Amino acid sequence: MQEINMYKSEKTELFFKKLFYSIINHFNTPEKLKFWRVLLILENNNFSEDSFKIIKDAEIIFIGEISSVFKEKFDERKMEAVSIENIYQTYLIMMHGVLDTALFYNHLISKEELLESVWTVYWNSVKTYAFE
Repeated sequence: MQEINMYKSEKTELFFKKLFYSIINHFNTPEKLKFWRVLLILENNNFSEDSFKIIKDAEIIFIGEISSVFKEKFDERKMEAVSIENIYQTYLIMMHGVLDTALFYNHLISKEELLESVWTVYWNSVKTYAFE
């Protein structure tokens, strides 16, 4: 992911916030959101095997890169109650949750307010475990 490399020199919070926002903002239309959602639930027999493999391989690479950055930016020795793996898994789940919310409830919720509130809760939790 080019965004990972673009933001890598940023301070920890800014890196993860910019990456989060850029991924969410990439899916800025209902059509993109619906297409992304359908891709995640398609079975192999509904989609060409080669295309399905490309998508899954890209997901594996992205998750590997994200976990590497989390390990670089956090000192696991300072974290007693939660592992770095828990923090990056929550980050990925947070992205999926925001995208699903945008898809299903976009007429009820301001995307900007949703992003900021979700980010604030996530990052305050991370700070509690990783920096104190």
